[in-house]
Amino acid sequence: MKKIFTLLALSTLIVLLAQCSPKIAKMVTSEPILSKAEIENLYSSEQLNHGQSLYANNCSSCHNLHKADEYSQDAWNDILRQMLRYTNLDFDDAMTLRAYLMANAKDS
Repeated sequence: MKKIFTLLALSTLIVLLAQCSPKIAKMVTSEPILSKAEIENLYSSEQLNHGQSLYANNCSSCHNLHKADEYSQDAWNDILRQMLRYTNLDFDDAMTLRAYLMANAKDS
């Protein structure tokens, strides 16, 4: 009985987490796109390095990484809207990853 309860609890948790990922993607990409200067004022170099690490560790598990300066901020925002759902990042980490990409994005 204990094993059944544990399996049921884990199954419920997995379903709940799976439902949260698309919501986080929408929340993150709905935030205003900040200028590079604004990002550098709001995020420390350590946070941006952490964002780079999050990008490398989460995105490279499925495909080759693109250079951050390969896309504009608008393009990265569109990409993140689609791709964040495939990660288990919480809102803060997703925002940090986004800040790294936006700070290093190609100028429009």
